[in-house]
Amino acid sequence: MKGILSVFSFTFREQARKKSFIVSTVIIYALIILVICVPAIINAVQSASGGNSSKTTNSIFIVDSDKIVSNNINEFSSLIGGYKFEVKQPSDIESLKNSIKENSNQSLIVLSLKNGAPTFDLYVKNMTDGPDGDKLSQAVKKVYGETVLKQSGTSQQIIDKAYSDVIYNSTTLGRGTVSGMISSYAVIIILFMAIYMYGYWVAMSIASEKTSRVMEVLITSTKPSRIVIGKSLGMGVLGLCQLLGVIIIGGAVYFVAYPQNFQIGGTAINLSGFSPLVLFMIIVYFIFGFALFAMMNAVCGATVSKSEDIQQAIMPVTLISIISFYFSYSTMLMPDSTASSAASLIPFSSPFAMPSRILTASVPAWQIILSLALLAATTALMGYISIRLYSSAVLHYGSRLKISELVKLSRNNKKANHSV
Repeated sequence: MKGILSVFSFTFREQARKKSFIVSTVIIYALIILVICVPAIINAVQSASGGNSSKTTNSIFIVDSDKIVSNNINEFSSLIGGYKFEVKQPSDIESLKNSIKENSNQSLIVLSLKNGAPTFDLYVKNMTDGPDGDKLSQAVKKVYGETVLKQSGTSQQIIDKAYSDVIYNSTTLGRGTVSGMISSYAVIIILFMAIYMYGYWVAMSIASEKTSRVMEVLITSTKPSRIVIGKSLGMGVLGLCQLLGVIIIGGAVYFVAYPQNFQIGGTAINLSGFSPLVLFMIIVYFIFGFALFAMMNAVCGATVSKSEDIQQAIMPVTLISIISFYFSYSTMLMPDSTASSAASLIPFSSPFAMPSRILTASVPAWQIILSLALLAATTALMGYISIRLYSSAVLHYGSRLKISELVKLSRNNKKANHSV
């Protein structure tokens, strides 16, 4: 235990003092603050410019030879809103088109009857200019329908009932809200980046110490198994501190930047899904996920003698982590699907999938327990294998060891130990 604590303390101090760690931490926290504040900034800008929006001064010219809406132009304009309507003559169409070509604040609607049904052509300068075509269609339909019904002798009371707005309430009984989906994707990305980056630190630390021959000193003073565990603990605790900083800063900025019931585009932005239990599960899955990938990265770091070779050495682990991440990410759109359940149970993807799935779905307790059991068992097994392989490779110098060579070396060392 003393050897593990010594390696842990040394690894934690050395990594925390590095300029790269300090700079990356500052950048990460700054990005978290910026990302969280972006929606609030956008909303503030839109609110500030709302009173001066050019859309309120836009003009819509109407050419309506068949009197489809022009006799009820006030009602028609109230259904669209935000525009100034002017009724024009058919002879003005070409001059109006020329004017629209030079002015994005103008639009032209040419209405007519075809087979007794209203139709219209909408002319705008650019595709994104002018009123919404579907909204115009609904307004024309309502005004024309009321006119036809009045002409047929239908009472205004019946007309009002026929065209009354349908009021509805939508209640989400599950946890699959848009805000929850955004939170779940954010959790997947943050956990992946954290587990991948901190696992990479383990590999780099071991490779750099082999290069500087520090490893030879460590091997003579403590067992290889204690080095792997101590280094993984050191990087893991340091990474956990950084992750907790992200959670604390992100939560603090959210509560400062956003008022209660804040909405963007009609969607409420809130962190109600981040209950203490969810935060606890995020940390638990981070710890197990990091331990799993850190053990594999430790072996990769031990197979190289130069830090420059580390990228190639960790490629298998990188592929496993990326595939697991994308599998988890792709299933979150349907958190109750079979694929999502599988992603949250497979040990290599569960550190990313399960915490985010808990945010958006009611996950059965047995799935959480089974997921943690499989992840813990796989981490322990991978730890045992990694320590054996690490012990065989840690003092190897020269060209990078391949997996087959590493396994063969481990077997030979085991036979040699048994013979002794």
